[in-house]
Amino acid sequence: MTLLNAFAVRLSDGVLTPLAGLPALAVIGAAALVSALVVLGVMRWTSDQTALTGVKRRIHAALLEMRLYNDDLPALLRAQGEVLRHNLSYVGYSLVPLLITAVPLTLLIAHLQAW
Repeated sequence: MTLLNAFAVRLSDGVLTPLAGLPALAVIGAAALVSALVVLGVMRWTSDQTALTGVKRRIHAALLEMRLYNDDLPALLRAQGEVLRHNLSYVGYSLVPLLITAVPLTLLIAHLQAW
């Protein structure tokens, strides 16, 4: 763990030292932009994009059903249950990218806070 921390300190110092003259908000904004691009890349390459697209379409269909049948309480409650169920499956499909990016982003946040 000490070796990993030393590597992370050297890496963050090497990346952030050229940005030392900028305001803190600019440094945080740059780190947020870069980390967002990395997370998007990880999400694209490690998740099942076709399954995620299908789940998004089913969520959208249930939302349209809620809009269409807003005066029918049983249909409305069933559509809300479908939205909740499909959202849970969407989160399930997103767990692998979350697990891959959680530790590096946690270390990034810790080193940005310390820097």
